[in-house]
Amino acid sequence: MPLSKSDKVFLFVGAILVVLFFAVLVLFKFGVVGAKAATLAQDSKANTGAGALLVADTESSDPLFSKSSSGSFPEYIKVTHTCNWEWVGDCVIARTGPGDEYPHVTLLNEAGRLRNGASFHVLASAKAKDDSTWYQLEVSSAYGRIVSKWYVRADQVEEKIYSRIDPENDDIKNIRVNIGEQAIYFLEGDNLIKSSLISTGRNDSTPRGQFYISKKYPVRLMENLPKKGGLPYTYFVPDAQQFSSTSEGYGYYLHAALWHNDFGKTYSHGCINLPPDVAEWAYDWTSGSGTSVFIK
Repeated sequence: MPLSKSDKVFLFVGAILVVLFFAVLVLFKFGVVGAKAATLAQDSKANTGAGALLVADTESSDPLFSKSSSGSFPEYIKVTHTCNWEWVGDCVIARTGPGDEYPHVTLLNEAGRLRNGASFHVLASAKAKDDSTWYQLEVSSAYGRIVSKWYVRADQVEEKIYSRIDPENDDIKNIRVNIGEQAIYFLEGDNLIKSSLISTGRNDSTPRGQFYISKKYPVRLMENLPKKGGLPYTYFVPDAQQFSSTSEGYGYYLHAALWHNDFGKTYSHGCINLPPDVAEWAYDWTSGSGTSVFIK
């Protein structure tokens, strides 16, 4: 039976719609891929850690970088075999590229020196000309103090693996801080598990009272915009656990202090400074759901 005029029109319109549908699919596919490639190209050229965040989580055309999901580099690292808190010893030097031929990084006029225990999130791995492996570190600054990428050689660091300690006792874990004694006590119920000397805030700047761990950061950026006459600082602080905050949005933390060894004396701006080994242990020991912190 011959098709009627209306049937022919219907089939013609249907054919046009099918062609348009497939054309849109093709354009969408190439448009998204092109946009993604452009974004990655832009991020691979960025000079700050914040700009390079995409590199670790997505495909990149830059041969220097590996995907973090491939297991080719650790998520977090700790610098070892380097100078101590007062810069005594041979310091590991962070460089602007993967290799000793690259210049050292600069932060507040410091020549890229990294103290023992300095910890970082790793964005990517890279091979140097001598075939040594280097890690690109995640670094940033709210005040524009980071002006290059940061790399360290893999054999100068060790992987930092976080693993909970006795999570079955989380409900009875509590922390007591005695400012007068400059000491911290970690308990399960009334049983003392660990204690240590600490450094609380100078000028009685550490708050007293009942608090709870609210946030945990393997590495926390802490920096200031100093008042007249003050000294600027930018620290990448390991094993930071927030227990309070101010109305201005500043946080109070338990955290490692890599830059002094005066535990047992007040030293900080208000946080509770812990020896690095104690801070690392405490990070694994506390619950992420509100371990009690009582400060008197």
